[in-house]
Amino acid sequence: MTKRDDQQSDAWTVLAHISDFLTIFSALIGLCYPLVAFYRANWAPTLDDILVAILISSSIVCGVLLLRMLVRRQQPPVPEPLSPEAAERARTQMLAKVRATWMQLLDDSLQDVVRIELGLTSAAALVDDPRKRLRQPNRPERMLLPGTPIHAVFDDLAGELLILGAPGAGKTTMLLELTRTLLDRAQHDPAHAIPVVFNLSTWATQHPPIAAWLVDELSKRYDVPRKIGQSWVDAGAILPLLDGLDEVALDQRHDCVEAINAYHSEHGPLRLVVCSRIEEYESLMVHLHLQGAIIIQPLAIDQIDAALEQVGDRLEGVRTAIRDDTVLQDLATTPLLLSIMILAYRDHDSRSLAGFDTLDARRDHLFTAYVERMFEHRGEDPRYPRAWTLHWLAWLARGMVRHSQTIFYIEHLQFDWLPRRQQQKVVDPLLYHQLFNDPITRMTTSWAVRERQADRMLSGILLPITVVEQLRWSWDDALSAVQRDRRTIFLYALGGALFYALVGILSGGLFGALVGALGGGLFGALVEVLGLMIGYGLSVTEIPLKTTPNQGIYRSRRNGLIGGLGAALISWLIVGVGVGLLFGLLGGLDFGLKGGLGFGSLSGVYSAMDGWLLFGGHAYLQHLQLRTLLSNDDLGPSDYAAFLDSCADRILLRKVGGGYIFIHRMLMDYFAALEHDDAAEAEA
Repeated sequence: MTKRDDQQSDAWTVLAHISDFLTIFSALIGLCYPLVAFYRANWAPTLDDILVAILISSSIVCGVLLLRMLVRRQQPPVPEPLSPEAAERARTQMLAKVRATWMQLLDDSLQDVVRIELGLTSAAALVDDPRKRLRQPNRPERMLLPGTPIHAVFDDLAGELLILGAPGAGKTTMLLELTRTLLDRAQHDPAHAIPVVFNLSTWATQHPPIAAWLVDELSKRYDVPRKIGQSWVDAGAILPLLDGLDEVALDQRHDCVEAINAYHSEHGPLRLVVCSRIEEYESLMVHLHLQGAIIIQPLAIDQIDAALEQVGDRLEGVRTAIRDDTVLQDLATTPLLLSIMILAYRDHDSRSLAGFDTLDARRDHLFTAYVERMFEHRGEDPRYPRAWTLHWLAWLARGMVRHSQTIFYIEHLQFDWLPRRQQQKVVDPLLYHQLFNDPITRMTTSWAVRERQADRMLSGILLPITVVEQLRWSWDDALSAVQRDRRTIFLYALGGALFYALVGILSGGLFGALVGALGGGLFGALVEVLGLMIGYGLSVTEIPLKTTPNQGIYRSRRNGLIGGLGAALISWLIVGVGVGLLFGLLGGLDFGLKGGLGFGSLSGVYSAMDGWLLFGGHAYLQHLQLRTLLSNDDLGPSDYAAFLDSCADRILLRKVGGGYIFIHRMLMDYFAALEHDDAAEAEA
């Protein structure tokens, strides 16, 4: 900070202290004025006199409070670190969330159908570690000792590791095994970084710096508040486990590697793990700056035969076919496809497995046989016929590929998943509410602004569905909103002043106009300040653990009800008291009580609607509309969670916390290719 900045900071601090003094002084004057006047002049105040005194003193106090608030916002912001208790609670919640999200997937891995010890080869030449470049110009590949655990390799390389292998070789499974060990370490060592699995496919959408992308992913995928996520990334408290480098588009993969290298360089010695298919990685012209790499070796023919022999005679036809068919033998060298063969080809004779000359044809036949076997295994579900199940899964797989998603959460569905013709049918309830049901907005907002809002609503630019799972109050965020939207506050104050000045003229002449303008301006400003503070002061606080499907939407509905009731109560009190005082000044006590109750109730009903929409009801209505359009267009069943659970029972999907994942990327690609021509035509 420069000397000039220090001087400005000191000046604003002095002004803040002066405003504090003025606040206390004006409050004392406003409260003591009636008592002093009564004592010195034997003044016998009427009800109107008391109401005028209260209104004047309240106006002074609120005006100085607003000044104090704006002055304080000019002071340089000082980030408030989390308290030790809050930091530890957030860390514990994050560890639990990572474990709940990924460990069940590891336990249910198809590669556990038969246990095969994977061979690992050290491949230091595939990484470019500047610290070792001079000492080790040529680093040949070497086999690691059989049974070497992945965490031992990780430790030997100081936590900088690249895991390579063919599709289905077990890269993600190995990464998750490492994640389990690192979670156990972090559980017992508070200084250990939090291991978090990220999928690099989402990086390609905007090409941000890796640090910013990590914060964004922590927020989107793990529901970590951005303030906490930013502090973790800045402090190096996150141990990134980056899966799916090969899932980044080919023309963006080079930039992704460069971004990872830049992040690694900027943050100094940093533990980092990356997974990729070996063919896609070797085609790059740039290497990752890590200390070492390993390659998961394909299964040998004797390992394949031994694994099939474990199952028994029901796979004798597969064993014979593998010996005679080199294409099938190539597929069986990956643990995942071998496990799928064991499940899909039981009781098949070798002749039924012949006649496929290409690897793609053989793989498609294998996945088709696997899907058929899974339907036979669980039997037909009358709610979800096989043809419709395949159609819905194909649409889901295409959407996940298009939106770079690995885990699918129902509450993360957005309107851009719909075909274009269905997007044109979307009606956003919040925009209609703002445009047609808010009299103060219509009165104080320019026609140009409202016209732009209408154009946005009618041109198909859709608001994202943002779930509201947990709420917290932040004075910093609330005051920032007040400082940022001073023009809106002025417009609301002006609208309130004009409206109540008109009421005052009709009721009490010039005096009524002055009182109405003063009270209405104060009332309008207070209403908008209160709305801004509530709207921006409430935000996510905890790291919610997703355990049930569509949990975010259910919590949004609940929080909407809570927010609506709270907004209604606050609005009823403020508007009722404010209008009651004003009307009491103009028409007496009875008129004030009736006006306060009437306007307070009306404002409470309207604020309840606002609060419900703001704190979760809007997301609930949007999601309900989206699901209805999907069901009407035959892109998904109405009971989506039950359908996905049924697919998980058939081992086509896996449940991951409150989300779902295909058992492997290759199966998702298989479903995405189904009905491809029909889907392209429909989505156009």
